Amino acid sequence: MNPIASLAPTTLLPPALPAATAAAPPQSFKDILLDALQQVNQMQHDADLTVQQLGVGANVSSAELLGSLKKADLSLTLMLQMQSKLVQALGDLNNIRI
Repeated sequence: MNPIASLAPTTLLPPALPAATAAAPPQSFKDILLDALQQVNQMQHDADLTVQQLGVGANVSSAELLGSLKKADLSLTLMLQMQSKLVQALGDLNNIRI
């Protein structure tokens, strides 16, 4: 039987980042928010197009329609919650006494 002391310790290292990710400059908070707003806007636009296609008689499945509408609704709801939290954080910052 092997004694426990003879076992080599293992170290846990984080996975190496790809070269492209490591060299990319970090995005600013403004850029992240603008990107998120553009994605929400695109989802809303896609949902509108799906409803319009259904209205003109195009072959749109109900699953595709409901999925598109639900995605747009969830993304808008999440964006509104983020906006509420940001406004609340700004108010908290304004109430800090220095």
